[in-house]
Amino acid sequence: MARIGNVTFNLVSETRNYTNEVTQHPVESGSDIVDHIKNQLRTYSIEGVVGDNEDPAAKHLELVRIWGRRQIVSYQGRNNLPQCVITSLTTTADASSQKGFRFSMEIMEVKIAKPSTVGLLPVALRADVAEVGNAGRVQAR
Repeated sequence: MARIGNVTFNLVSETRNYTNEVTQHPVESGSDIVDHIKNQLRTYSIEGVVGDNEDPAAKHLELVRIWGRRQIVSYQGRNNLPQCVITSLTTTADASSQKGFRFSMEIMEVKIAKPSTVGLLPVALRADVAEVGNAGRVQAR
């Protein structure tokens, strides 16, 4: 059994995608210069089944709600993502099940940025850690 948010289901497959973004700059002769590599957020492709006896209507509704509200949830399956969102959801109902359904979804890891807390520091300490302003271009003498 796997779980996303409060929805439990039978996991059929889980494909994990790990990618990097590589910046490349062409040079006049030779190979391109690579100067930075950044990890992209993890994405999983999940296929699952909800059976006839597992309250499929409520689970289908909850999956659509999580997707529609862009809700941040946790996923536990063969691997875990503590904070993720459903980026796509496809459900299929066919003759193989009376009430149940099959589905596939893409989920993506989410990282939440934390706001700066410089404004909350005591006045004496604020000057030591104040953010750097934009000084513009300065001519060398």
